[in-house]
Amino acid sequence: MQAFMSPEKYMKSRVTAKVVIDNQPSQLATDVANRTVAAFGYPKKNEDLAYLKFVLASEMENYNSDYLPRSEIVANFGTARNKPFDIEHVIEEEGSYITDKEFNQTKNTIIGHIVDSAVAQKDGTVLAEESLATFDDKDDPSRPYEDQIDIVGTGVLYKFLFPQTVADIIDLADKGEMSVSMEVWFLGYDYLVGTEIVPYSETTAAQYQPMFENREEVDGRPVSRVLRNVIFGGVAATDNPADPEAQILETAASKKELAGDSKFRSLVARHNELHELYVLKPSRKIETEHLKITKAIASMRRS
Repeated sequence: MQAFMSPEKYMKSRVTAKVVIDNQPSQLATDVANRTVAAFGYPKKNEDLAYLKFVLASEMENYNSDYLPRSEIVANFGTARNKPFDIEHVIEEEGSYITDKEFNQTKNTIIGHIVDSAVAQKDGTVLAEESLATFDDKDDPSRPYEDQIDIVGTGVLYKFLFPQTVADIIDLADKGEMSVSMEVWFLGYDYLVGTEIVPYSETTAAQYQPMFENREEVDGRPVSRVLRNVIFGGVAATDNPADPEAQILETAASKKELAGDSKFRSLVARHNELHELYVLKPSRKIETEHLKITKAIASMRRS
């Protein structure tokens, strides 16, 4: 019998990115990066499936103030493969389907799964797995944006089983309004103070954990967590993007270079600022501006 580690030992975080419906799965490798369909995509198109591509995670700090370091991306990007695609992370097991005498009322919105995942550069180039053995995987929170990496993925939705839900996802994705939230399990973490990684210990935890939880700063430097020993557990569809930085790789994969566009970067920066302001003091004014900026970003991505 195969032994397995209890999930209770893991902590959990989430990152958010954009999703795009892929109407030509045979061209997926060309669109996302330079890999063959056999290595990155689908061996054959099935009419009962809807095909999509997305950015799963990025070498950056997410809206939960969790920093995903390069070493974890390089070491564990493959754990995203064959994981579920659901709606808003609604997956809750109340009991075993096998041993419970009565059929349990499990909440389960799984409507597809991730097919493949890979490491990509910001220009959309996917790195061959064999090249990662010599790739610079040093953690550097001050690394320039254009030198950072992402995890990109492909997936399928069960179109015949969930026609109405999949149709809604396709509609929102075509409008640039659909995102995916990647679930990340992790066993431990260090602290990130500004751009300095501080190893976790009882001493550093006593100093920085309260500051992290209360979103306090050290001499103007924010305190975040650096996730360690991660497993990527699946993605959930969401219509409220919290991390538009991940959109940039997706548009680069579609041969759209927005990384150097000052207006686009300004919108992204303001989007992130609004999330921070909303945490401190929610208001309808912030919600209205957030919606306006989100639509502007989506419009630039489609143009």
